[in-house]
Amino acid sequence: MRIQGQVSHNATLAMLLAFASGLPCFAQDGNLVLHANPKQAYVFVDDHAVGEASRHHSLKLSPGDHKVELVNYGYTPVTQTVTITGGQVTNLEITLQAVTPSVSPAFGAMTIEGANRDAVLLNGKTPDFFVGHGDEFNHNWWWKQELVVPPGTYQMTILGPEKEVWSGPVEVPANQRVVIHLPKGVRKTIPWPRGETLTALPRFQVGTASSTVAIAKPSAELSASTAQINCGDGSQLKWSSSDAPRLEALFGELRKRRLENCGSRGL
Repeated sequence: MRIQGQVSHNATLAMLLAFASGLPCFAQDGNLVLHANPKQAYVFVDDHAVGEASRHHSLKLSPGDHKVELVNYGYTPVTQTVTITGGQVTNLEITLQAVTPSVSPAFGAMTIEGANRDAVLLNGKTPDFFVGHGDEFNHNWWWKQELVVPPGTYQMTILGPEKEVWSGPVEVPANQRVVIHLPKGVRKTIPWPRGETLTALPRFQVGTASSTVAIAKPSAELSASTAQINCGDGSQLKWSSSDAPRLEALFGELRKRRLENCGSRGL
């Protein structure tokens, strides 16, 4: 009986060890190796901010499909679906295409303190509203790192890898520099005489210890083939936009006019 019990115990132990050794095969991550140009491009995976491609060129991801987005203001963003296999390396090489038109005055500026390398977004919370990361906009010394924008009010969002760090309105007057300190928000607004001397700026320029991102003012046009759209009528629409990630406001206005003409029947 003792021998049989020992054999049974050893067999059970062997089965448990075999089962345990097989578990990592099902949960093992794969590696995504990124090769991005420009190297400052920022990585989002499954709509979560990750960081600069140059600092996160090798990512561990769970097996399956993942949405990978590379964005850099002044360049056309790229989105790809990548299939990751556990225990294997997947290479992804992406070159973003530069948007060449420069940005004209008037200008204001933002300095963001305490954001580290978290993603900075203006007027939206998805990667297409990305304008840079905190380390690109954190001082106004000789080697400037600044976010230059048209005068106006912006809804700024700072996204970290795990959560939203801060969100709030920022009003930027012409030729003024607004200093935002996280997590408290806007700290002060001070004169920015350099803004008066600036002419057209490239959208994205970096140096050894400097960076300037100049945001272009969005514009959009929408026209209809008929001036009056009555309830039940059709109309051919034409629209164009520049520097506008989305055209929701335009179509919202069109729907509003349609509802005014149709009353409750248009809902």
